[in-house]
Amino acid sequence: MAATGRYLLYTRKGTAGAAIEAAAGECGIALDLVEVPRECPPDDWAAFLRVNPRGQFPTLVHPDGTVITESTAILVHLADSHPGCGLIPAPGSSARAFHDRWLAFFQVNVYEAILRAEYPDRYTALPDHAPEVRNAAQGYIRQHFALFETVLTDDGPFLLGQRFQMVDLFVWLMVWWSDRGWLARECPRVLRLWEAASSRPALAAAARRHGFS
Repeated sequence: MAATGRYLLYTRKGTAGAAIEAAAGECGIALDLVEVPRECPPDDWAAFLRVNPRGQFPTLVHPDGTVITESTAILVHLADSHPGCGLIPAPGSSARAFHDRWLAFFQVNVYEAILRAEYPDRYTALPDHAPEVRNAAQGYIRQHFALFETVLTDDGPFLLGQRFQMVDLFVWLMVWWSDRGWLARECPRVLRLWEAASSRPALAAAARRHGFS
């Protein structure tokens, strides 16, 4: 793929593309957006699959043509390549290890469980068992939010106190797709993080574009 001098983001409304758009806004990074609708013409979908054979969003194409997939990998790349934004601790620091631990925690546990809750039929060969898959996933989501709640402190609202970081941006996205009523009752610090993050202009703009409510 030829280099363009700008990042190219393949995205779809209502997906984790919102996090990448928000991160780019935070950093002042110019993105060329390619919105891939659900009712996508076959030729356009085939063209996207040549970029990312898994057909998942978001997919970021680096200005040099390198394809980057997986939301948290994209967030880390943007933060590391634009250190002036201050959205991630320095590589090799204990703060970075702490940050990356919880970023991975949400990627592999909460995000995956949200997908199971939203699309339970994809996770079982027995369609009649989809409700059980969904119920188990919802319990798993709550279990992991409750664990994260214990890490947040009164120094917050964010994981590193007053410092807004990429991990907070990703948690913000996960809360949009979760039961905020339950979080308000059981995980008030998580909800405080979400509210503080939601007030940031770049995140608010991404939420509006993606129709979050």
